Amino acid sequence: MKHFYLLFLLLSAFSFGQITAPEELQKDSQTSVIEKTDLKVYPNPVTAGYFYSENSTPGTVSIYDVLGKNVANFEISSGKNRINIPELKNGVYILKFNQQGKTFTKKLIIR
Repeated sequence: MKHFYLLFLLLSAFSFGQITAPEELQKDSQTSVIEKTDLKVYPNPVTAGYFYSENSTPGTVSIYDVLGKNVANFEISSGKNRINIPELKNGVYILKFNQQGKTFTKKLIIR
């Protein structure tokens, strides 16, 4: 009987009360838009000292190591770009693309 009473209390608390996020989070979730990008990075993992990026707009790409240190920067044009990275050691990197005021990130693995 004790278990039934506890179950009833839990169910009633969730069914009768409305749980809402704080006002700051509600504003952000209403105004933020997830945009789809046509940005492609290949091959991933990289084994030959370079990779390609394909995108529809020109911009910049910055490469960061897992500690957040910027290790390389490149200008890219629209279309297919070959990005040479022979100096980077094996590991995981974050690519940060800036295009027309928008930022996109991708994970890059170098073997």
